[in-house]
Amino acid sequence: MRRPGGHLYLVKLKSGVRPKRMKDKPDWDRRTISRWSRRAKLVVYLNRYEGIPVESLPAAIKHDGASDAIFARHVAGSEDSYIVLDPDIIESIHRFDRNERPSL
Repeated sequence: MRRPGGHLYLVKLKSGVRPKRMKDKPDWDRRTISRWSRRAKLVVYLNRYEGIPVESLPAAIKHDGASDAIFARHVAGSEDSYIVLDPDIIESIHRFDRNERPSL
């Protein structure tokens, strides 16, 4: 999990928590998050807007209206992202120091 300020967090969730899949939103406003928090404790979506390499941007633009499966197939570096909507499903959090290299 990334957080502004350059910190990396390893978040371990309690077993049995199943995410609900949704479409990525270009703007995660308070209303969207509030609406989803009533339906799910954990949300997963194909991240179309952050984290892909710069060289993948032309393919991302070309396939922006495509399904997630087609987008993932044609856009190198696209990955799922998760949003925890209920902090009670978190079992533990470890913050890596700036110099610490995580080995997962």
